Parts: sequence; C-alpha cells; structure tokens
Amino acid sequence: MEVYRALRNLSNGINEGIVFEASRLQPQSIIILEERGIIAKVSAPPLSELPGWKIRGAKFAKLGITTVEQFMEVDIEQTAKSLKVKPHMISSWKYEIVGWLSAPKPKGG
Repeated sequence: MEVYRALRNLSNGINEGIVFEASRLQPQSIIILEERGIIAKVSAPPLSELPGWKIRGAKFAKLGITTVEQFMEVDIEQTAKSLKVKPHMISSWKYEIVGWLSAPKPKGG
C-alpha cells in the first residue's frame, strides 16, 4: 500500500504534512490530488533506517518486510503472532512510523 503526504489540508480531516495510507482516499481521488500537487507519495527509507528501528527492522526483514509500504500492509494479527508480540504493538509501531514521516505543523500555523 502506498503512503502519501498531504501537501495541503484535505476536506476529510487529513492536515497538511500528515502521512497517511492510500486506503484513506478513493483511488480516483488520489490521481486527481496528485496531479494538482495536493498530495505526494512518500519516499521513505528502509524500516531499519528509521530512528530506533535497527533491531526491529531486522526482525521484520526476516519476515520479508523491509519497506514502510510493506509494513503498512501487514496483517496485524498474523505479524504479531510471527514476532511474538501483542497486536497492539504492531498498531503502535504503525503510528510511530507515521509520526516519523509526517512533517511537524509550523508554530503559529
């Protein structure tokens, strides 16, 4: 699943700078918003390169998951079982990655 960044506020509550999964928008909307420069695909580093993800990224790599896009697509229950962690940890890590890739809102903006 592709991951996008909002370059402007969207009417569905996705604010400028926020990273989100493509599933949050209709496929035809993605095409239009990309053409208009309102959203852009995120070019993310490998999971193991994210801050604090060296060991975790290596564990995911053993499952064949090395990119943010692959990670966002994982079945939470199955992946948690494979890694011997609670499912809420996988969800938490997804939010963590979105936080790392999202641009902070400017002060006073």
